[in-house]
Amino acid sequence: MNKKHFLLPSIVAPLLVATSAHSTMITSTSNFFKQADGSNNSHSINIGVDATVIDVDVTVGYLKCDGTANSNKTCTSGGGWGTNTYNNELSFWLSHAGVTSSLIGGNQLSGSYSGNYVETIFDDEASAKASGSPSNGSFKPNSPLSGFDNKSSSGLWNLGFNDSAGGDPLAVYKLTLDITTNYDPIIDFLNFGNDLVVGNQIDFFADVDDRDGDSLLFEWDFDNDGIFEFSAQDLNIASHTFSDAGSQLVNFRVSDQYSTISSQLRLDIESIDVPEPAGIALFSLGILGLL
Repeated sequence: MNKKHFLLPSIVAPLLVATSAHSTMITSTSNFFKQADGSNNSHSINIGVDATVIDVDVTVGYLKCDGTANSNKTCTSGGGWGTNTYNNELSFWLSHAGVTSSLIGGNQLSGSYSGNYVETIFDDEASAKASGSPSNGSFKPNSPLSGFDNKSSSGLWNLGFNDSAGGDPLAVYKLTLDITTNYDPIIDFLNFGNDLVVGNQIDFFADVDDRDGDSLLFEWDFDNDGIFEFSAQDLNIASHTFSDAGSQLVNFRVSDQYSTISSQLRLDIESIDVPEPAGIALFSLGILGLL
């Protein structure tokens, strides 16, 4: 006996979602006091939010001294303070999830006087890389921060810094991460309705949640050949008629602007039971009776 499968009344209507892409900004700031003087040092921020990275900006607050760096963002004279800071000695880099981006490379800056606390923003969209003495403002990193795109935001983000020669320390006081993220769509479940019989139209439904409220593309591959025959923007229902009986694998995927999530649904399609015409049956019985 064929079993009927029905869509739940609460999920008959199509899923309505926003019509434009959205994103979520994660901002984390750490204030500290660490130095490098003829050495490396580092400082990390742990991000506990698991989302897909789509953009990163980094702010570093620091100064370069000839003498002693103080915790209050000043320098104390040490035999000619302010004249021999050798800015070319400093370098910064950011690491996360197996990716490292150079923010300022060795010998990228120049000059021998600074002694002033600055906050430098590293942004792929800035117009130029940092040069000359340390300064405030937005600059391109030495290597793109886009290498973090499509990584999870969760985990340690590590700022490394180096001062290549002793006697004039690099002091770092602040790290800010501005991480623009996207939450992937979540497929809660797939469902179907109507009899699973050859030649019968079967309705399919995808219950999908998207935390960002993005516009979503729904796609269905009904014959498991890798070609998605049905595609619709912001429409989570589809229909298909199977011509062959047996086990059928249906592939489904949903995409926002940044990511694609997939799932599958296996159906057992039954053949049509064709009853024997009554006249033929009676004729057959009559022949059998004569034998």
